[in-house]
Amino acid sequence: NLAYEASAGSGKTFMLVVRYLSLLFTGASPSKILALTFTNKAAHEMQERVVQTLEELESRGELDEIIKVTELSGEVILASREKVLGEFLNANTKIMTIDKFFTQILRKFSLYASLMPDFSTFASQHELKLMSRFLKEVSIAGKRDTLINLSLESNKRLDNIFSLLDEFYTKKQEFRHLHFSKQEYKSYEEEALNALEQLRKIVDNCKEASATVKKAVVAENFTELMAKTWLNRESLDYRTFSKCYTPDMDMILSRIQEAIKKQNRAKEQNFFYALNELVGIYEKSKKALYMDDSELSFSDVTSLVHFILNELDDSEFLYFRLDAQIEHMLLDEFQDTSIVQYEILKPLINEITSGSGIFENGSFFFVGDVKQSIYRFRGGVSALFQTVTNEQGTEVDQLVTNYRSQKEVVSFVNTVFKEKIRNYTPQKTRKDALGGYVEVIQNDELIDTTLAQIKKLISLGANLDEIAVLCATNGDGEVVKQKLIEENIDVVTETTTKLINQTSVQAVLE
Repeated sequence: NLAYEASAGSGKTFMLVVRYLSLLFTGASPSKILALTFTNKAAHEMQERVVQTLEELESRGELDEIIKVTELSGEVILASREKVLGEFLNANTKIMTIDKFFTQILRKFSLYASLMPDFSTFASQHELKLMSRFLKEVSIAGKRDTLINLSLESNKRLDNIFSLLDEFYTKKQEFRHLHFSKQEYKSYEEEALNALEQLRKIVDNCKEASATVKKAVVAENFTELMAKTWLNRESLDYRTFSKCYTPDMDMILSRIQEAIKKQNRAKEQNFFYALNELVGIYEKSKKALYMDDSELSFSDVTSLVHFILNELDDSEFLYFRLDAQIEHMLLDEFQDTSIVQYEILKPLINEITSGSGIFENGSFFFVGDVKQSIYRFRGGVSALFQTVTNEQGTEVDQLVTNYRSQKEVVSFVNTVFKEKIRNYTPQKTRKDALGGYVEVIQNDELIDTTLAQIKKLISLGANLDEIAVLCATNGDGEVVKQKLIEENIDVVTETTTKLINQTSVQAVLE
């Protein structure tokens, strides 16, 4: 019953493979070890690493760790290597994604969900079919105005609303105790704009006001005000406002921030109220579609498995049928496990960690990094890591050496997180990682600053092919691209990297 809290580049996959192989060398059956990852790529990589490590064991670093974990001698381990490899290659191994595991459970118990076991799974259901069905159901339920207002108020297109409905549907078990109500928010927008007007008057009366500071306090509407970068500051006593700064400015800033917070809270309530009104219709549409076509999305699979294993009278018996096949569980990137996914796995983990009956030699192992949530869009909650270690009485070890990044990058990460995570353990770097460079620049003119940085890198001899600009939106990327082209700097965007857009390919086609 062990967990590793491990940062990116600190050897998580290495330790997973060591754990897996240690189980094999101490007699565990490969078919009774469940190793769950979040992507097919990670699952395939782990399977390849297990085989490759077994084939080259005497020359690999994993051997020393396996000796430590198993307390077997190197000679004993190497002597049984061929037998272990043969058993692994011939076994029905369970190294897979969490989605695939849940799909297997649903196929096994599909009749409990009124489904045939030959259903198909996709990342998402056929979107146009589902959208068409949903819109019909919305009209029948008299909720068209709710949908239109939700789209207008949140400034989101229907396909984006659709994605949100899917996420809400996926997390409905977590939201079941929450209640939302409609609220008025326009008065908070007026309050913020009135305060901005006072700020503008102070700047207008300042003889030394620069064009930048005058521009910074002009907003035609609330949306333009929200785009101001100075809103995130604790004080306006900084470079842009310095020549006109007075303490009154900070009082006004505080009033604007408070009004914005209240506006956000009110809109958030309205947003979730409308989503909550529509999610039942969305679920009904999905159910009708998968009953008719036997096509399920991964979120449908998770939802149905949760229903079968947690809400039916037969749930305990069904878990009993699953238990006998799994004695050891290994979970990768545990911070990205959603609460619903954990609720499905929890009875299996409880059985394993109870140490009774067939689970006397069972084991539970997971790795994760509370600083990151790579698949956050999947509903991962990083706080779950700590909750589960407390719940299961799991021993936690740290993997603190980052083997991937340079010293300055790791040092920056430590500086950022030591104030944000209680009992944060600083990362170390390998001895030869002495380089790296990090600079954080705050500026109200983001595009111009970006351009200046790129020019600076070029002047220092940087290779253009090794400079990447990451933008929040495609629109921002397009603006940066145009600015670079105006400066005669070659630029390739994600869109233009497609073969069809490359000059040499176009020439061949011509």
